[in-house]
Amino acid sequence: MSGSGIVASWTVTHRRFLPQFETPYTVLLVRLAEADNILVPGGWAGNPDGIGLHIGLTVHAQYVEMPDESGEPAITLLQWAPQDLN
Repeated sequence: MSGSGIVASWTVTHRRFLPQFETPYTVLLVRLAEADNILVPGGWAGNPDGIGLHIGLTVHAQYVEMPDESGEPAITLLQWAPQDLN
């Protein structure tokens, strides 16, 4: 898999889910380039309020580690970045 896809949908969240998450944040559904019948959720690496997003935007997968309260890596999250930023 190339890690690329196109934006199918998104939502902007204004409520904090975990202490590590600043609000607002945007979650995307992306159709994979190699399998457009598969939708993969992930965070948005662009503007947190979703400005600049549009259906059909080409994006590329990247990963970000979210530390826990002690500063140790607790979880790794998938984020989608605009293709031209990679």
